[in-house]
Amino acid sequence: SQGDLGSKVKMGVFSVSGHNPAKEAAAWFKSAAEEGSPEAMFNLGLLHLQGLGGAARSEAGALRWFERAAESGHARACFNLGLMNLHGQGVTQCKEKAAR
Repeated sequence: SQGDLGSKVKMGVFSVSGHNPAKEAAAWFKSAAEEGSPEAMFNLGLLHLQGLGGAARSEAGALRWFERAAESGHARACFNLGLMNLHGQGVTQCKEKAAR
């Protein structure tokens, strides 16, 4: 249910201040993302982009999560995809795609 998804995302955000923040947050975000939460997908993209949460730094991984979130209408994911296309991060630089 949507309430459960929201709770998982909030637990991920709350975990950021814990003893092993990124790893615990990643687990909550992954669970919520697998159930369709665009916010969780976006947050997983950020973790991959920064190499946090047990994930190796991966622009391709970040791009994949941002794309999934953007397909669901997540505005910040769309913005990050534009930046990644503009700067050629994890993808061949394409200013036309960046402008979309």
